[in-house]
Amino acid sequence: MGEYISQEIIDSILHQADIVQIISEYIPLTRAGRNYKALCPFHEEKNPSFMVSPEKQVFHCFGCGAGGNIFTFLMKWENISFPEAVRIIAQKLGMPISLKEKQTGEKEQFYQINARVAEFFHQQLKKNRVAQNYLYRRGFKPATIDLFKIGWAPCSETFLNFCRTNNLPREKLKELGLIKTSIKDGNEYSYFRERIMFPIFSSSGKIVAFGARVLDESLPKYINSPSSPVFDKGRNLYGLHLACSEMRKSGEAILVEGYTDVITLHQEGINNSVASLGTSLTDSQARMLKRYVNKVFLAYDEDSAGEAATVRGIDLLLENELQVNIISLPRGEDPAEFVRKRGKKAFLRKKQEALPYIDYRIKVAKGDGGSLTLEKKLEIVNSLFSTLKKIKPRHILDDALRKIAEAFNFSEESLRSDFNRF
Repeated sequence: MGEYISQEIIDSILHQADIVQIISEYIPLTRAGRNYKALCPFHEEKNPSFMVSPEKQVFHCFGCGAGGNIFTFLMKWENISFPEAVRIIAQKLGMPISLKEKQTGEKEQFYQINARVAEFFHQQLKKNRVAQNYLYRRGFKPATIDLFKIGWAPCSETFLNFCRTNNLPREKLKELGLIKTSIKDGNEYSYFRERIMFPIFSSSGKIVAFGARVLDESLPKYINSPSSPVFDKGRNLYGLHLACSEMRKSGEAILVEGYTDVITLHQEGINNSVASLGTSLTDSQARMLKRYVNKVFLAYDEDSAGEAATVRGIDLLLENELQVNIISLPRGEDPAEFVRKRGKKAFLRKKQEALPYIDYRIKVAKGDGGSLTLEKKLEIVNSLFSTLKKIKPRHILDDALRKIAEAFNFSEESLRSDFNRF
């Protein structure tokens, strides 16, 4: 059984809520006659086609067709269900809401299965001293392990017995990627075995998938749940359910690569930290960040893969009109390792020293600082032009061109001319 909210309460919320005021908490609106307009948050555009009508209490985008009332907006913005949107707006209005029972939908069934499996893994961790000691050696405290519901996946037989005992539907478990069928003999087995388990949460706090790590250095070190009816890796940010409030409050996000980076930073009280579930930031993730913040600090690993990922990430963040600064850590140290060795204050100092994105690109492009031939300089500048094309505010573009001209001893006028022809 699930829960639903009575139509009487829904009507009362719609009567009291001001769609302009609430949407203004998420995106800047500009008066346009009797309505308000903005750049649509649900698709990329250069000219505002997103309109909000205070008279009708609805929104509509003439570019992508998105539209509806305040509940529809929040459902799309937060990627949440209708009851969750109603709850959030009721809280904003200070309205108590009562819940009634109804039959559980298919998505809710997936969430419930993931929640039960996560609790099983969490309890298994408490029985496994080796796995617990691994986490303690990495500096994780018991309260942090509980907060992130970190667990341990036992052998296949133990997990399958748990599923049978609790009557978890096999087909749903397969759709979630929790069990597989052997091609050799047709027998079922658990996908996650003998690994530390990291539940992956939606922005509203529902468990949608799992990440898993071996205790040693064997490969693959990490594996994730496959795509499912409730999970798309490229549309999730790890830790967002805990970070979104602080992100909105500060207007900033710290973007890292992995689970342990987020967990370590949150444990130290750096609560606006999220991870891209790997090194490849996606456009969907960049757009998700834009919903909460205007400024992103990237703290990817300082290795060749991390640097390449940082460059790709910058371009995507710029396309979504986010300010970008790069936190540069010693080579070979990820944020979790850095904080464990040097502490929270040292990391926050690195954040204060973070390079603006164009300075970072120039630094990476120039390499070890040796003298560059004119041909090499032109090659580097041309590679930077593709990033500059993604910058929309004119004053930021002008500043970037000035910095590049100074860095490579070019005339700013000629550089601007070349850029305009690029």
